[in-house]
Amino acid sequence: MTMKNNKKQCSIAIIGQPNAGKSTLINQIFDKKVSIVSYKPQTTRNSITALYENDKIKILFFDTPGFHKPKTKLDSFLNSQIKASLKKVNFVLFLVDSCKGFTDDDEILLNIIKGYAISKIIYVFTKSDLNKTINLCSYHKKLKSNNLISINSFNKKHIHNLIDFIYSLTNDNDHILLTPNADDDDFLIREIIREQSLYLLKYEVPHSLAIEILNKEYNTEKKLLTINANLIVEKKSQKQIVIGKNGEMIKKIGTKSRHELLKIFDCKIMLKLFVKVKLKWRNDENVLASLGYFNK
Repeated sequence: MTMKNNKKQCSIAIIGQPNAGKSTLINQIFDKKVSIVSYKPQTTRNSITALYENDKIKILFFDTPGFHKPKTKLDSFLNSQIKASLKKVNFVLFLVDSCKGFTDDDEILLNIIKGYAISKIIYVFTKSDLNKTINLCSYHKKLKSNNLISINSFNKKHIHNLIDFIYSLTNDNDHILLTPNADDDDFLIREIIREQSLYLLKYEVPHSLAIEILNKEYNTEKKLLTINANLIVEKKSQKQIVIGKNGEMIKKIGTKSRHELLKIFDCKIMLKLFVKVKLKWRNDENVLASLGYFNK
């Protein structure tokens, strides 16, 4: 006979503007790398699911890309990821950068969310360490809600307070609507390589970069994972920037990416990176499909 599970359950989408702190928050909740983090906006490109559990509650989180006005087909895909997540959740964590306040763009995004049957919205004002004068009382009337909380995602007490807040609002009608997929190693490898590339390349090749896994092979005897991957760019001039003088930049990207991968995979890793130009790939549906960003 199986014991009845008395834990509360809910599904939550983390939604907000680019650089509102969505990926930082989810990484701190899980105390490990779940989502790519960068100082550049729009770094998350897929909706990422992660299951959190403590002794009182199970929460299936959906970390979504930042919402923005689409300029390319890739941008449209990013926004579609947010809307797809809204169909699967009980309620939303609406992240607002407390340094910027609730903006007109936040208002547009909020109206989109309200178009779905979302039972609860929690307004999370992030970066409270950078804006110590945030006054939530002024937002209660504006947002017509008492579900507001201010946090610093790097403060563990704040994370615990947020989880407790979610618990207090979760009821028996809430439940996990989707079982998270098994870990996708290719997706994780791509995101780590892309994260390190963004960090090292600064603003020179911002969002014209994608990662393509050519092949990966695991040697059981040597406990060695060999990964070959392409760094995809849109212009020949960008290829030279990614390679760097005497190949120094791509070596740095490979070294830092391998270092991060070693934290996750319990084996030795050989990582070989190459650079390939695919002109205007962000507007090419076939290329987007091959990279996992677009379903035709």
